Amino acid sequence: MTQQPKDNINKDNKFVPPVYVDASILLLEAKQKLENQKIKEGLDILHHITLLYPNYSKAYNLLGYVYDSLLEDTKTAEKYYKKCLELEPDLKEVYSNYAYCLLVLKKYQELEKFVLESLTISITNKPYLYHLLGKAQEALLKFDEAIESYSNSILHSFDNEDIQAREKDIARCRKKLAFLNKQKVVTKKTKKTDQLDNN
Repeated sequence: MTQQPKDNINKDNKFVPPVYVDASILLLEAKQKLENQKIKEGLDILHHITLLYPNYSKAYNLLGYVYDSLLEDTKTAEKYYKKCLELEPDLKEVYSNYAYCLLVLKKYQELEKFVLESLTISITNKPYLYHLLGKAQEALLKFDEAIESYSNSILHSFDNEDIQAREKDIARCRKKLAFLNKQKVVTKKTKKTDQLDNN
């Protein structure tokens, strides 16, 4: 009787292929399962890959995507994107994925810092990262910086729809900036009036 290899598949999970299959083939299988809406099966394969090939960065990036986009568990996605970045800083798509994840989690200061560092790397998607940087700065009420970031997104983009969307972002930030400046004037006047009343 032929003995099964000790490191073979988890017997409770018929969807996970044997360990001798190369990591990239396993990843392809996981992608096919996900494309066919078999999310649990795809997820099982991805988790199995990380056990067999703990340094295979692409599995962590795809896990991040599944948790973020398909399961709406952005907190877990963040953990997998971070792991992917540690393992393979040259993987282009993880920068956009992780940055978007930070935006969803409303970690605006962390997002701003991460994008500013990422923009120095030639492989990154600059139009998209500048767009997310603008979102973070807008949320932090840094409207001048946000306008500059949205403008940089336009300058690096070749997509007309994206350019039009960024123009709307700039217009919105200008309105907010004008409103903020008006509020500052009103606050200043109120403070002066209060001081005069107290004297």
